[in-house]
Amino acid sequence: MKVLKDIKVEKIEDVQWVVTVPAIWSNTAKNKMREAALRAGLIKRDIFNHLKIIVLNGPKKKKKKTECGSIAARRYCDLKKDDKYILLDLGGGTADIACHCMWDNMRVSQIHAPSGGPWGSTYIDEAFWGILCEMFGREMMEEFKVKCPNSFIRLKEDFRLAKHNYKPTPSEPPIVEISSIIDFMDKRDIDIDTMVKKVKEYKLKDKSGIIELDEDIGSLCIGHEGWIYLMEQVVDPLIKHVHTLLMKRPLQGCQTMLCVGGLSTSHYVIQRLRDEFITKHKMIKTITKPEEPILAVMEGAVRFGMDPSSIVAYVMTYTYGLRCARVWAEYDGEDGKIWSEEDHMYIFEHGFEVFTRKNDKMNVYDPPIVKYFQPLKKGNKEITVEIHRSDDEDPKRCTDATVCARGTFELPGDWWEGTGAEEKEIPIAFFFNRAEIQVKRLFWPPKLFAVIDTPNSNSLTENLPFPKKSKEDNNLDPKKKNNKI
Repeated sequence: MKVLKDIKVEKIEDVQWVVTVPAIWSNTAKNKMREAALRAGLIKRDIFNHLKIIVLNGPKKKKKKTECGSIAARRYCDLKKDDKYILLDLGGGTADIACHCMWDNMRVSQIHAPSGGPWGSTYIDEAFWGILCEMFGREMMEEFKVKCPNSFIRLKEDFRLAKHNYKPTPSEPPIVEISSIIDFMDKRDIDIDTMVKKVKEYKLKDKSGIIELDEDIGSLCIGHEGWIYLMEQVVDPLIKHVHTLLMKRPLQGCQTMLCVGGLSTSHYVIQRLRDEFITKHKMIKTITKPEEPILAVMEGAVRFGMDPSSIVAYVMTYTYGLRCARVWAEYDGEDGKIWSEEDHMYIFEHGFEVFTRKNDKMNVYDPPIVKYFQPLKKGNKEITVEIHRSDDEDPKRCTDATVCARGTFELPGDWWEGTGAEEKEIPIAFFFNRAEIQVKRLFWPPKLFAVIDTPNSNSLTENLPFPKKSKEDNNLDPKKKNNKI
């Protein structure tokens, strides 16, 4: 509230709140955040979307986290329409990568599905901790970690600062203070001379003397070979992955690399990227980063929350569809094969009805994808729909591993009345818009019964007219009726 007063905001109604939260937060936790904001008087219940909650991280949310980083990062370079760039979000646990083409001066489209790997800065920390355990004994170091938690945290922070300050130049590399470990070992009757000997005898890549213990200042002096060994734990696989991406057809002509996240503050990482992609292979002309790379994702999330149209096209990471009953085929096998008295044929109850496939490009301005289904059993009043997501481009079977959401809805009370009731169809629509994937039934009243993957509610296609059915609406066998749910 003090900040609002400082910038002379008089009415709370004039403020649009955007809150970023971790992906592991449940809907209950997010609702508590909203209620707390209401009780604090920060938002009003009668103002639509007065508080927007943006989910950032987590294995299933990394796509959006990376997209948010790109929004902030591209403000620091001169990108024009049709320019391509690759963005590296170098965080703590993972390196997440997005590949974009400028749609216009403000908006972008994906040209390759988001990717990445376990190449975050914490893996460098773990490698350093592993060296300490090898030098001084894992049992002793684990005891230090448990019994001296504050000292352990200070050790991690001191290493983190040294890691980000390391430069591959002739100057002396940064040192890491371990006085707390020295004191801890001394209490266990292990004197400094013994520790110096252990460090001196330690071999890294079959070579000793790479790391030294300066007993006067209680610090480890890691030589350039040691720092390069540690940094390459993540930099080498990252570079190999990026090189593979840049060789792909959609990225041909890409000349700009943007870096955000904590590890992009590392002098070594940025220099390695420049040496590899600008000097050696000449694949990239410019590598740049924001003034505050660590805050770029948060800044981008706020901008994305205020204007989700900044990303107008996505490359689908998965194939999406729903479970249906369809005509049985020999390749389906016996599992899921059932006889239908109504249709006088065998049907397959685990069919995967595809709505969009992996690597398809979805534009947020496209209308929803609609397909038509009939109730599986005559007289059913409640319909349960299973939404499935697969890594395969052409999945045929739904499994427990592919299910990602379930939704139910009631059929109208008069659904089964009158002649031809068995031929009535249920239109199911997938909305692939800028903030989420929604699944809706489209007969009146329309109902949203599932949201997949991205839990924000900035629906672009919410008010599109219901589409009419065409002959191409279903990927059906030509010899049968509509698939059933």
